[in-house]
Amino acid sequence: MIAANRHTKNAEGAFSIADYSLRPTEAPSSPAILAKPAARIPRIPARGQYSEKARIERLEFIRRRCKAELPHLQATDLIPEKLSGNIEALIGGVEIPVGLAGPLLFKGKTVYGPVYAPFATTEGALVASATRGAAALSCSGGVTTRVLSQKMQRVPLFVTRRMEEALYLADWIRDHAEAMR
Repeated sequence: MIAANRHTKNAEGAFSIADYSLRPTEAPSSPAILAKPAARIPRIPARGQYSEKARIERLEFIRRRCKAELPHLQATDLIPEKLSGNIEALIGGVEIPVGLAGPLLFKGKTVYGPVYAPFATTEGALVASATRGAAALSCSGGVTTRVLSQKMQRVPLFVTRRMEEALYLADWIRDHAEAMR
């Protein structure tokens, strides 16, 4: 639960969300409490910065806000400067069990042959299930893949029957993208 300290309005009468206090509280007893707008909400410090100094600043921020030491987040082997594009507002890392699934017969442009995938999970039977799926795919000839570009996007999904159709569709979309906008 998060509790707000105070409510302030700007010149237009809108509530500000620039500074609030994160502190564990009991669940509100009245629905009216839930309906109140948040007071000024403080932003996470050093956002968009990938350095050890920025990581520690954010860790100290959340320690103060929740009044907890969070000792397991202090030390990390992660290198913040190398994580741009992988995680935002890094404060640390935690140990998660990792199981190995596979093999999956893979037919890619740069990888060809059996591949194995590490799964970081605490879900029982997930690795075994993925291994069974990989075995079924491998026995039916494996999977063929191509990476056309590497970036995070929210786009429509197009399903084709064969790789050639998918590559043709990708080329067509690339050639007609401007007209579709």
